Amino acid sequence: MIEINTLYKLIILDMLDQADFPLTNMAITSFFLNRSYTTDYLNVQYILSELAEESLIESQTRRGVSYYTITPDGCETLGLLSGEMAPSVHTDIRDYLKENKVELREQSSVIADYRRNSSGEFNVRCRVIEKEADLIDLMITVPDEAQAKAICSRWRENSSAVYAMIMRELMQEGPADAED
Repeated sequence: MIEINTLYKLIILDMLDQADFPLTNMAITSFFLNRSYTTDYLNVQYILSELAEESLIESQTRRGVSYYTITPDGCETLGLLSGEMAPSVHTDIRDYLKENKVELREQSSVIADYRRNSSGEFNVRCRVIEKEADLIDLMITVPDEAQAKAICSRWRENSSAVYAMIMRELMQEGPADAED
């Protein structure tokens, strides 16, 4: 019988392998708690840190949110040990990812962050990532942190509309096209 922490590691590796985008700490933890694999939030956090220390997963933190991806070593480990995990667990993971795909993808693909620049203003970077490539990467400079925070918080709900408007404006024929 497989040891419980090893099973949890395999579950996380399998989740990251099945997802074609980074998963947040919340997404991984929600799977464990909602599917009743554990009621211990801290144990999931411990397993995530162990996997990162073992270089089986990579963690990236943006605005206090951790995003995880599987490493090549993690894929290799999963390949060697996946037979230790019951097929029903693999199915649970697949179903969870399928049921929550839109929300999970949005959590990891719509990103906004800001930093103070050398002139004391704030550079706000708004991105939409699709299949590990930037669909849009927009940098805006604003004079104060309140504006930077407002843009970051509104980007998630407005990114599609902003992208559509920019594409519409840039793709329409006009005087610039006549010069060619």
